[in-house]
Amino acid sequence: MRTPTARLAGFDHDALIYSSDREYTDALVPLVEDGLEAGDEIFAVVVPRNEELLRNAISAESAEAVNWIDATHQYDKPVATLAAYDSILRNLTPGTSAFVIGEIEFGADERAWREWMRYEAVANEVLAPHPFRAVCPYDARRLPAEVVDSAYRTHPEVFGAGSP
Repeated sequence: MRTPTARLAGFDHDALIYSSDREYTDALVPLVEDGLEAGDEIFAVVVPRNEELLRNAISAESAEAVNWIDATHQYDKPVATLAAYDSILRNLTPGTSAFVIGEIEFGADERAWREWMRYEAVANEVLAPHPFRAVCPYDARRLPAEVVDSAYRTHPEVFGAGSP
């Protein structure tokens, strides 16, 4: 598996499909720690429950260095979300890369799912100029199969249970 950014020239957009809390932390904790060690800006845009999982799995020092953002607020509307990410990434210190965990809730109905699936596809183009890696976690325990399957169409690399 690649390191978080390895000084990327543009956007590296991956998906993590997981089926347990352990799979979630086993995949993401090393990426967070590697990113911090590399000097990347780390943004964990996750739901509160998963923020707690990650905070408990990394050191207190690492947790302080992460930019924690509540995904329930960040992922309100796709267009606003793209604009927010663009703004965050434009304001990085020059020469700095970022690693983002971007956890979309996808909404409660098929219309919302489709809107966020389109967002995932469009993000590949809109955010391409920025030097960062994003990993989008997909919880296979609670997301509809249609949404989980869409990860393969909207992310160049999909991994789960520790392997690409």
